[in-house]
Amino acid sequence: MPGEDGDTGPPGPAGPQGATGPQGDPGPQGIQGSAGTGVPVGGTTGQVLSKSSATDYATGWTNLPAASLTASGIIELATALEVFNGTDAVRAVTPATLLGQVRPVKAATTTSYAPVLSDVNKLITLSNAAAITVTLPSTATLSYYTGTEIDFMWLGVGQPTFVAGPGATVNGTPGVKLRAQYSVCTAKRIGTDDWVLIGDLSA
Repeated sequence: MPGEDGDTGPPGPAGPQGATGPQGDPGPQGIQGSAGTGVPVGGTTGQVLSKSSATDYATGWTNLPAASLTASGIIELATALEVFNGTDAVRAVTPATLLGQVRPVKAATTTSYAPVLSDVNKLITLSNAAAITVTLPSTATLSYYTGTEIDFMWLGVGQPTFVAGPGATVNGTPGVKLRAQYSVCTAKRIGTDDWVLIGDLSA
């Protein structure tokens, strides 16, 4: 007669893991979201405005059309644009001036001249029969950025002399006058209230 069955032995060690199966096909792409709308942003010097209407300046920035940008992001428009210059002045510029190819020329024909914000990077021609005084301002008078440059040419008969406005300083060597008719100098702001003249000068 056979004996009784013995107790069940402990389980044996687990066998090796099988190879990973192939990756499944990628799922379908999700639906593309709707295009966002341009949100006007304001107050940043140098942003470009379209010339669509005078109300643009009161209500915020307008968006440039995508067609106006090349692949490298350079603006190429046939029409004039307007940009902020300094803290609050708006001036018209062409595509050439935006790309730095042209520096506009402005005629000044009075015996005294005080630059304005929109004169930055312009050539101011000074022409009058009498002597001319050019007053360069302090920050309290006009908020130019440090590094600002304005060019001046003696075009008429009266000799131009540069002076400092209240709170400002003006320096040049050998002096702060344009030397002769057709002499040119650059007035460069090198500090908060400090200007230096670089060019064809005299004492």
